[in-house]
Amino acid sequence: MKLAILFYILLLAPGTREGLESVMVLHMFLQLPLLILVGILLHGNRDWRFLEKWNENGVAGMLLAVGVLIFWMLPRSLDDALTEIGIEVWKFVSLPLLGFLWRNSWRKIVGIFKSFLYINFLSMFGLLAWLYLGTPVQICNNYLINEQQIVGAVYLSIVLVSILYLLYLVFVRGLEEEAI
Repeated sequence: MKLAILFYILLLAPGTREGLESVMVLHMFLQLPLLILVGILLHGNRDWRFLEKWNENGVAGMLLAVGVLIFWMLPRSLDDALTEIGIEVWKFVSLPLLGFLWRNSWRKIVGIFKSFLYINFLSMFGLLAWLYLGTPVQICNNYLINEQQIVGAVYLSIVLVSILYLLYLVFVRGLEEEAI
């Protein structure tokens, strides 16, 4: 827990914050995931009893976490976090909460729901790759078009690596398990 708080303070520091937010790919693929990691670290391996009734099977927490994640995938949200202090504060509150809920919910949900989440994120990342790579105009007011294209390429890379990993799980690892 101390590590999470120290990490959070480091991410809040003006120099760190400004440095990560100055480049779109760092903002989206470093600062946001690190804030989610803070929430995961805050949760730790503890059993949070007060969540048991509300998040018994993990679905409620996961739906809330996914909703927050979808909000932060929108180009407008990323833009507003740089220009509106309320949205910036929301980022530093909602993303650790997302990580906390994700950690609490992931072990509770069943396999079919996990598969649904994988496929859902794969399609969302593919859509965002297409959006950032295929749009000839500036989507984010605070970042240049070439930065958007880099973000699109990263999204596309994530999708391609994920598809290769899924194919590996199905065809290589699945065949190994069949042989045993």
